[in-house]
Amino acid sequence: KELHLNIGFASKDTGLYDITIKHYQAANELDPTDERSLSCLLFNSHKDPARGFADFQKLAIEYSQQVLTQVEDNYAEAVKQRLDSTKTKLRIGFVSADLHYHPVSYYLYKVLARMNQDDFEFVFYHNNQYKDDLTQDYKSLAYKYHAIDQLSAKDAAKLIFEDEIDLLFDMSGITKGHRLGLFKYKAAPVQVSHIGYFGTLGM
Repeated sequence: KELHLNIGFASKDTGLYDITIKHYQAANELDPTDERSLSCLLFNSHKDPARGFADFQKLAIEYSQQVLTQVEDNYAEAVKQRLDSTKTKLRIGFVSADLHYHPVSYYLYKVLARMNQDDFEFVFYHNNQYKDDLTQDYKSLAYKYHAIDQLSAKDAAKLIFEDEIDLLFDMSGITKGHRLGLFKYKAAPVQVSHIGYFGTLGM
């Protein structure tokens, strides 16, 4: 499996996507429980002109069933009890590995900076140790800012639940540094995957 993954990584970097996809497929067949091989296969399948939306959707559903399998100790019922909250502001959480100089963050910051701060509170969950000036700009917008790169999915979900997030955005999809695993804990009543990945996730 590791050999196939390594050949896939190397051939991807040289633009040989037919070889890349073949080896990721082989790795996935050897170990269907390995999230890495399936996510690499899903991501790179978009480079295959012979594949279409139905193919991507099938892989995405397989991925979501594998990675986002419902856990028993989730917060789904607990967050429902908060829906009649008397909060005057909508509290929005963003989970991202890219809250620094990155295309996703350029876009997101310009949107959030123009939103009425009297109506919204922004909480950022940054899955990356790297920080720069744009990270500081995000912190200036934040009701709260958390670094979650050292937290398990379960602990990160607990933090999100305790922050009483109303709407939680995944900003990475299956790109590098994603934390999709924490979304299976249902720590917010509404969860959305947005902009970080160009395809469906079957979520």
